[in-house]
Amino acid sequence: MASKRAVTYDEARELAEELGLRYLETSAKHAHNVEEAFTQMAKEIKDRVSVQAPPTVLPPRTILAPGRQVSGVNCCQQ
Repeated sequence: MASKRAVTYDEARELAEELGLRYLETSAKHAHNVEEAFTQMAKEIKDRVSVQAPPTVLPPRTILAPGRQVSGVNCCQQ
């Protein structure tokens, strides 16, 4: 497999380091590190999203079925 490489291990590793990326060799043909690559990507995305945007908390809402009426409730009451 090493003889069929278009890019050497060292070249790929150096480029990943220059770009600040993780490097993981995979082979779909041999099922080597494929699941690990997806797991690492998903974790990285989750970590980045968690840091960038705090979760939005929406106020509670009441949803009524069509045709139903509410009596004695003031929606603007504090």
